[in-house]
Amino acid sequence: MDHSVKEENFLAEMAKWFVQTIKRPTKAATTNKYFGLASLLINVLLVSTAAHMMINRIFSVLHMINSDVPTGISLFVRIFIAMIVFFGVQIAAGFGMYRQIIKDSTNIYKFMNRIATFSNLMIIVGLVFNLFVVMIGGISSMQNGGFRLAIYVLVGLLSIIWVTSYSMAFSFANIKDKFDRIQTVLVTVVANHAVLALTGYICFKIIQGMAK
Repeated sequence: MDHSVKEENFLAEMAKWFVQTIKRPTKAATTNKYFGLASLLINVLLVSTAAHMMINRIFSVLHMINSDVPTGISLFVRIFIAMIVFFGVQIAAGFGMYRQIIKDSTNIYKFMNRIATFSNLMIIVGLVFNLFVVMIGGISSMQNGGFRLAIYVLVGLLSIIWVTSYSMAFSFANIKDKFDRIQTVLVTVVANHAVLALTGYICFKIIQGMAK
């Protein structure tokens, strides 16, 4: 009973925190060290689900030709792991840099909370992404130019929010005197783009390899 009450309290507090981060992210108070982790896992789940629904439609056709091509749950697990790696590498790289430049003591949970405070808008975009993919029919609908444009816009929004959140996390940090704030943010943005491109390429190759 105690355990379920704690879970309910956690969910209620996180929901309140989530609303605050959407309304006024710079003023939102994070009351639990696991909020950031939970938020990032929700993002991973939403992106994985949307990607799975699209890729599974294509792979289901390929599966008729080659039974080794994964579909269904098997495909989802692989995409989910790829997304965990995608976000995990960026968080690890960002935290390594963050720990070196701030005055205050920190840990990975504090860093994830800071990132999530600014990136929670991704959850709303992720929900819209999933709803949009659900409403689309089969492969023929996916070949429509309007569908591709909408996907580009949604993926672009997710990327913009993520990169902006990264830079905001550093710009609002208590940076050591020897570091210039503007230069730090610029370096962070460039580094984030590099890591984003690298991890994105690796994940793309992993998913592409499944179709062979």
